[in-house]
Amino acid sequence: LLKKKTAMENWWLERQWRDPFVKAAKQQHYRCRSAFKLLEIDDKLHILRPGLSVLDCGAAPGAWSQVAVERVNALGTGECTFLVFGMGDGLCVLRHSRL
Repeated sequence: LLKKKTAMENWWLERQWRDPFVKAAKQQHYRCRSAFKLLEIDDKLHILRPGLSVLDCGAAPGAWSQVAVERVNALGTGECTFLVFGMGDGLCVLRHSRL
C-alpha cells in the first residue's frame, strides 16, 4: 500500500526543491547541502590545510568528508591521511586510507 504524504512531509519536500544550497550541492556533486557549512567555516578559519590528517566521526551522509578530502589533498601530493570512524550494527570500524 502506498501511503499519502503528510502536510509536513510535503512542506519539507517543497522547501528542499526551492533551496539554493540543495541545488548547488547537486550541481557540485556533494552528498548534501551541509558541505557548504564546512566550506564557509574553512574559508573563514582555515582549519583544513593540505597534508593534514582528518578524523571524521559519524560521517553520514558524508558531505563534510568530501570537503575535507578536497581541502587536505589540495596539492594532489598523496601526503594526507584520512580516517573514518563509523558505527553500523553496533560495530565500530576505523578505516585508515592513504590518499
